[in-house]
Order: sequence, then structure tokens, then C-alpha cells
Amino acid sequence: MHTIEAMIGSHGTLDEVKNMVSNIKADAEIETVEGKEKIDLMELSRREELEERSRRRRPYAHSDSHSERERRMFEIAKKAERSRNDETMFKEKLESPFLNDDKLNNAKTKQYIDSQPPNAKGFPVVLLTYNRPERLNTTLGSLLKVRGIVKEKVLGVQDGTIESVTNVLRYRRVLINKRIETPMDRKRVTLKNGKIDGGAKIAMHYGYSLRKAFETFPDAPAIVVIEDDFLFSPDFMEFFVSVAPTVETDDTLWIASAWNDNGFQENVNVKDHSKILRTDQFPGLGWMLLRSIWTEISQNWPANQWDWYMRNPLTSKWRDCVYPEVPRDFHTGTRGTFMDADTHKKYFDRIRYNTDANFRWSPNVYKEVRVGNYEKSFVETLKSSVHVTEGWQLEVPSDIPLVVWYVQNPHPSQEKSVKPLMERFGIWHQLMRGSRQGVHEFWYRNKKVIFINTYNPPKMSHEKMKKQLWFWGYRKQTKWISYKPKGIPVFKPMDLLYQMKQPLPKDVSLEPNFAGVDVKITAASKDQTGESCSTVCVSKHLSCNAKYLPLINNCDTLKEYFNCKKCTESVGGDQPNFVSEEGDSCLVNSDPSYFSCEGHFYSARRLCPCM
Repeated sequence: MHTIEAMIGSHGTLDEVKNMVSNIKADAEIETVEGKEKIDLMELSRREELEERSRRRRPYAHSDSHSERERRMFEIAKKAERSRNDETMFKEKLESPFLNDDKLNNAKTKQYIDSQPPNAKGFPVVLLTYNRPERLNTTLGSLLKVRGIVKEKVLGVQDGTIESVTNVLRYRRVLINKRIETPMDRKRVTLKNGKIDGGAKIAMHYGYSLRKAFETFPDAPAIVVIEDDFLFSPDFMEFFVSVAPTVETDDTLWIASAWNDNGFQENVNVKDHSKILRTDQFPGLGWMLLRSIWTEISQNWPANQWDWYMRNPLTSKWRDCVYPEVPRDFHTGTRGTFMDADTHKKYFDRIRYNTDANFRWSPNVYKEVRVGNYEKSFVETLKSSVHVTEGWQLEVPSDIPLVVWYVQNPHPSQEKSVKPLMERFGIWHQLMRGSRQGVHEFWYRNKKVIFINTYNPPKMSHEKMKKQLWFWGYRKQTKWISYKPKGIPVFKPMDLLYQMKQPLPKDVSLEPNFAGVDVKITAASKDQTGESCSTVCVSKHLSCNAKYLPLINNCDTLKEYFNCKKCTESVGGDQPNFVSEEGDSCLVNSDPSYFSCEGHFYSARRLCPCM
């Protein structure tokens, strides 16, 4: 049985990889590299031509333009000669699709060997491509720099036989498989008016590519699926490896995606790249597929609209996808079957993806996304947040998460009612994108917002529900209603938007709101000077919860419990506190990463949230 745990714990040798390739079925056309450098030479010629045109429009830097052109032509010829020499060397050294010769890893050929060792941990990657050689070249260049990616585990599946696309795959030295369209295939994707049905053609390509990927890598418990117009984060593969054990063993999960539909620059926490969320709407755009899930869904693979097939609850069986709040890839394609420049500018160009090469995932991240731990953490966040009562509260600064309760039919026909509000927040107007059980989590003007839909679909017959299952909510979106404090309103989107647009009241500030949680704010006594909040709370037969420290971390609250002659910002795990040695000063912590129940200082008296 191929399991994630077994795969992650093993290191394949070159011999094992060669044996794996020998078992590939005969119809999987694996091509080796012959190293033609047409792309590089074409780029040089193009640059030379552009620069020549530019010189014609401006005074020459040198009076002798003929000499300048000769110099440029000499440089091009010299680089072309180097390319031919490299090609000759590759032909001499190449004995199989897999290179493992130290002589090929010198400085001269490093541009071709830009990936990790063959035994690096990671899943095989299947890359779908059609007719965009330039974007394909950029995508592979980015992919081969990702930690854990090896060329021997990258399969490019080409839809057709366009030579320039094949040349790019050869140039990047990855495995190649071509889907050759048969007359029957052509008939299936041709509409009555003679035009090609793009959705049907893509669905056919996806079904073929996924099948060939699992056949090509028979020992892989999972594959990562990408397209030819992506850029990747350094930890793109590490994300999948980190969450894979939970995706495989948690019955409430089925897919991991590197993409966040609402991962826009202004809607994510750019200071924290480790947050992982769940959604019941398949995101796609760089995703991990388990072999067991492929076995499950391949039997009914659709003839059209494959992505909506994946979003259908009858396919997902009500299971979630996990994805990082800060995306791990970026979509560069501005033109495609269902893409144009305007759509890309509105929904894709602003995506913020991780570029920090120093970031590493916690070894325990797979535990955090287990459904029990995930929902427990979410409930704790609800209890320690400010629940919005008026729209203006969303427009003022806050270090505490804001919870908005609203009601809205998520059916696409009702989008007009919610679209203006979503545009103000800067996120997708399609409510199911990025949501889970009616909940969106995003950032708005540097503060976290939890947007909870309480809409309850009307009762309907089973047959009618099956026809409208996608749009009427995957579950009753009232699961979290019991956590709404009494007196907190449920907004209609347009009413909330109207309030947000009104002038702010004078001298406004957000009042801490414990949402009905039984938290006892406890000040350390003089005898408890220098003790931590954990100790202070235990003395009251209670326990400290650091999640509630932000709610009492302000001067007004400190002055209610201590005789503060002054109150200033500081940084420390012992804050908020009162320090008599510094002129009866109260200190508030300005760095949320320092909040701690264990922090203490010899002359400080802590203010603690005890439960």
C-alpha cells in the first residue's frame, strides 16, 4: 500500500528510479533530452533586434554603428558556440532520461541542472501544457528552484505536438508525454457550430494527464498538479509534504492546494506565513491529489468543466481542502480558455505569494489542521474577538480579530446583493470561494476579519436539492450560531456596507469584547510581584489563557487595576504589567508575538486573564 508516511520516510536511489521508469507502460511516450538551445538563441536574436531598433531612434553611443553591430554579432556567435559545445557534451554523457553525473554539475552547465538531488523528499509533479512555450519555460525555471523538486519526478504532459513546447520540455530536461488527439477525441470537443469546446478539451487533457502521472510514478502515494503559467514559492513542495499526513488520515479532508482565492496583498497577514485554513470549495491552481482519491474520482471523470466536478459536493463527499493563507504559487497567465487580461488584473495580479526562502514549516503543522484541533482553535478565536455591532468598527484600527455575523443567500443569482460589500473588502464576490461552512477569514486594513454567514437553505425535495446542491450551501451555514453573543446583530450585506461608508464617530475606539466568555481579569498583588500569570491564576484556582491577553493589553484596563501615573508602550512577555520601580509605570506590549502567560520580571506585577 502506498502511503504518505512511507513515501516521506524513504529516499529513492538512482537505480530505483531507473527501475521505476522501466515499468512505465509503452503508451507513455517518455522522451530524453537532446539539448537544442533554440530558445536561448532566439532570445538573443530578439534582444539584438530590439536594441538595434532602439539605437535607430536615438543618437548612437558610438559614432561607428557598423563596429557596434559587429561587436554584438560576435557576442551572439560566441554564446551560440558555447551552447553547441554544451549540447555536444550532453549527447555524449546522456545514457538515460536521468542524469547523475557529477561532471554535469559544474558551473558551465549549472543553468540546466537547477534542482534538488534525486533522493530529495517530495511528490512527483505533473505539469499540463498546450501552446505557450514562453510561459512554460518560465514556469519550469521557477519550479526547478523549489526545494524538494527533482527533474526526474517532473512529468510534462503536452496536449498535442507543438514543436516549440516540446523543445522547452527537452531544454528543461523533464519527462515528456504527449496526448495525441484521435478523431473520436476531436468529435467529442467540437460543438455543432464547428468551434472547439474549451471546457471539454481541458477536461480531457486533465483526465489523461492525471492517469498518466500515476502510471508513470507507480510508487507515488500522491502527485502535485500544476499548469504552465505559474511561479512558485521556495517552500511550495514542503507545504504539501507538511500537510500530507493529515490529508491522508483525516476523513474530513481530501485535497491540499497551494492557492488561496482571497490571498490578495491586502487580505493576508504578511507577517505570518504559517497560517493554514480549510475550505469546502476546491481552489485548484497547484494542488496535491492522493492516489486513493484519484481511484475514487476517476471512474466518473467529467467530459467538461473538470474543476466544477471537483467542486461538486457529490464528488468531494463534503470533505475540505487545506490551503495556506499566504499562497505558495502565483498565476501568471493573462490569456487562456477562461482567462483574459481584465480578469487576471482583478483576481490574480494582486495575489501575494511567499517569496521568503528562509521560511520553514513547523514539524507539527499537520496536527494543527486536523479537524478537532482546527475547530477548537477557531472557537477560541471567536471567544477572544470583538463581535461587530456597527459598521464603523471595521474601519478603525484593531489588534483584536473582528467577527461579523451576516446573512446572505450564496446562490450566484444573488451575487448583486453582496458584490459591493465584497469589493470593499477586496475579496471574491462569489461567497463559496475560500469559505468553510459559511466562514471567511481574511484581513482588512491590517486587521483580521471573521465573516460568518448564518444563511440556512430552504427545505426542498431530494431531487431538487441534487440539482441545486452546489449553490445552496454545502451544509447548513448555522453551525457556529451558538457562539454569537446575545445582542450582536446579524447584518444584511448592503446595510453593513452603508454603515461602513458613514463618517466615523468622534473619539472612537473598539471596546474589548469577551463574547460571553467567563474570563476574570486578575491583577497580581504586591506579594506576587515578579510572578507569571500562570502562577497568579493558579493562586485563584484558575488557569491563564494567553489568547485573551490582547484584550487587556491597553492603558485604560491597566488603570482600572493599578495606580498608573504613566502608561507607555514596550515589548516583553511579562506585559501588560505595573512596575513601581519605574515611577509607578504601566507597560503595554506592542509586539503580539511576545504575549505569554509564563513571562515575568522581578519588579513587575502582571495583569492576567484567568479562566
